[in-house]
Amino acid sequence: MVKEDIQRAYEILNRYLKTDRHRKTPERYAVLEAIYSVDGHFTIETLNDILDKKCFRVSRATLYNCVKLFSKLGLVVKHQLLGSVVYEASSLEHGHIQQICRICGKTTYLNCPEIVDTIDKMKPKRFCKDDFMLYLYGVCNRCQLHSMRQHKVKTV
Repeated sequence: MVKEDIQRAYEILNRYLKTDRHRKTPERYAVLEAIYSVDGHFTIETLNDILDKKCFRVSRATLYNCVKLFSKLGLVVKHQLLGSVVYEASSLEHGHIQQICRICGKTTYLNCPEIVDTIDKMKPKRFCKDDFMLYLYGVCNRCQLHSMRQHKVKTV
């Protein structure tokens, strides 16, 4: 993640904790730092492993509560992919387009300014949009090739 993203995340968390009079616990900041150290998607288990390697023990309940809070604050995005839940740190980059393979789960990001422009120009009724995420589901080249090879072996 970019340095500006983690700084923005700290500012948002600090503002929330101060405004709602919550404690600034070391666990919250350690989890936030672990989240923003991951490049791409992560699971609760991934966070647990990262914190264990740093010798910072956090209960599963704390991990889930932190991720839930960070999701509420827009710092974490929850994805339902191939029957499992993964998370991703939110970035300053506006608009997010992902291709997701239904077979292997590989996720790649697309840069498509035309789609971003179109969505930016949208004016939904009775709704103030601030960001978006678009998912394209399909089958990646590697899985297509693998499937074609298996099909050829069966027909021979």
